[in-house]
Amino acid sequence: MKGLISIVVILLFLFSCTNSRNKVKPNIIFITTDCQSWEDIPSITPALKMPALEKLTNESVVFTNHYSVAPISVPARYSIISGRYPHYHKMMDDGGNWLPENTPLLMEKLSESGYKTVGIGKMNFRPWERKAGFDFRIIADGQGNSSSDTLKHDDYYFYLKKAGLTRWDYLKHLNNEGIFGIYQWPLNDTLDIDYFVGNETTKILKGDKLTTNSPWFLWVSFNGPHYPWDSPSQFIEKYKNSFMPEARCTEDELNNKPYKQFLTRYSFSRNIANMIDEYPKRQHEIVREIRTGHFANLSQIDEQIGNILIALKSRKDFDNTIIVFTSINGALLGDHNNFQAGNFYERSSHVPFIVNCPGHFKKRNVTGFSSHVDIFPTFMELAGCQLPDSLEGKSMLPILKGEQNGEKHSFIEILNNYAVVTSDYKLGLYTPYIEGELYDRKVDPNELNNVYNNIKYKKVVDSLTNLLIGFNPAIIEIMKNRIDFPPLVSAVELKSGDNLRENKVPFFPGNPLKLLLDVNLEKNSTGPIITYDIDNTHGFSLFIEKGLLYFGIRKFEKEFDYYLPIEIARGRYKIKMTIDTKGMLKVSRSQSGKESKIQTSWPLPLQPGHPECFPRTLSVGISGDGWIKPYGNLERGANFKGTINSCLISVDNR
Repeated sequence: MKGLISIVVILLFLFSCTNSRNKVKPNIIFITTDCQSWEDIPSITPALKMPALEKLTNESVVFTNHYSVAPISVPARYSIISGRYPHYHKMMDDGGNWLPENTPLLMEKLSESGYKTVGIGKMNFRPWERKAGFDFRIIADGQGNSSSDTLKHDDYYFYLKKAGLTRWDYLKHLNNEGIFGIYQWPLNDTLDIDYFVGNETTKILKGDKLTTNSPWFLWVSFNGPHYPWDSPSQFIEKYKNSFMPEARCTEDELNNKPYKQFLTRYSFSRNIANMIDEYPKRQHEIVREIRTGHFANLSQIDEQIGNILIALKSRKDFDNTIIVFTSINGALLGDHNNFQAGNFYERSSHVPFIVNCPGHFKKRNVTGFSSHVDIFPTFMELAGCQLPDSLEGKSMLPILKGEQNGEKHSFIEILNNYAVVTSDYKLGLYTPYIEGELYDRKVDPNELNNVYNNIKYKKVVDSLTNLLIGFNPAIIEIMKNRIDFPPLVSAVELKSGDNLRENKVPFFPGNPLKLLLDVNLEKNSTGPIITYDIDNTHGFSLFIEKGLLYFGIRKFEKEFDYYLPIEIARGRYKIKMTIDTKGMLKVSRSQSGKESKIQTSWPLPLQPGHPECFPRTLSVGISGDGWIKPYGNLERGANFKGTINSCLISVDNR
């Protein structure tokens, strides 16, 4: 009997110890947005109507210099859950790979320490349905921006399916209302993806999945305010007549920026960039519309955050719950003539980081530096767990306790480019070309004057470069392998079937064109003689249809065809074409000496930025392949019926 009593006492003691440990371990609710910059909080931009976030900020530890370690979705999230920089996990963009095998994951380590782990919303894992250590997931992985997004059968897909809808029922409005990606939410408000994420979170908090018997970690990941900007009308109305911050940019700024800045401008947000380039006088209006949509989505998310906090405060374990809020990355919204993330500028990389738990930490502002790579070790220490040796980030717990004030700098890696930011300067080193950016943050907080090549700042460049190399020694070799820009090709000679790409192709926009052709025409010859394509947005083509010679031009995806009134029959012709900068086309053939003059829509637009950022293809005797859209009524891959003995094409690039 005494033995039994002893066993019972021991069991009670162990149970008591277990409960004690669980009470010590705090719950963590981790709320993230996507494309919300540091300045997208009410304390920085008072025009923002976000009462829930404003109240949370006023009661919290606020990190005023927190940076996304890789300001683009997938790399940033991978660094959060691995505690490692992109140079470790090799995800420098939104590619399709997963983390290296055996990488310790935040959710797995918390789960091993007794935490119930739940993820709700957008995670960008590869593949998207991966659990990645979560005990339970509600997946709403991407608002989407194309019809292919309807194929993703996540939880949000089935939520829409119950209403007889798919993502395409709202995405089809992307280009219907003037500015690509901006439209008013066309469905019931409760069908919006951010409403879905917020509502599912409140149900979890009010339900029995997160018990008070064990600690829990809940990651709530909103899709917005990521593009497209499509909030319901009541949120848009909040900002229709409100002050909207102006974009930080200058007219010729793009001509002094590195090559990679143009790639981001003309990739994901190309439709918007093309519209501004075509209608430059509308830039202010377009940026205002974008920012209105962005702010509206922030207010929409804020409403859901408010509901989440109400549900959280109704729980018995609220006093033992730490609330952490941040954004995966920011978005430029017109700053530096760019619109999305993917670069080092403040609106892209500088994000909010807010920690709330009055019972544990006193509210204050932290001015030292931190980044997403520090989140993993911070959560592990908050949970009282042992840190894996592999982590590169540093725990922010001493900062939260008021014992420290953060680091003196943050490192950023994106698209094989590297940056370091300090209180005084920001340095960015780029690949594959020998380029860099340096901004004197005290003198130029808007990052408009790149002083990288200014001899007065050479010591600063050298010092910060050494700091980057100390952080990642591989940068030494990476920088050694950079190259100068290849010179622009001014002339090429081709024949039937030739197909040139990229920097082997002369660059024509804004410049005079000369074309010399030696062609053998067969009876009923038809098809393309020459096709020049710039990123499928601009280009020109000389082609024959039903025995008639045409010259076609594509500008901003609009097509103009010109019939050339020169008789073309069977035989050998030498054709000369010239176009000046005013669009005057002169055509002559040596067989009869006949010449025509036509006013065309040439020149092709010389859009801002380095010409290397515009993919281009030059084809002779074929309409183009791959993504190249053929001209006129020609089908893709159609071959010219005849022989092009030679085609000399040249441009004055001066």
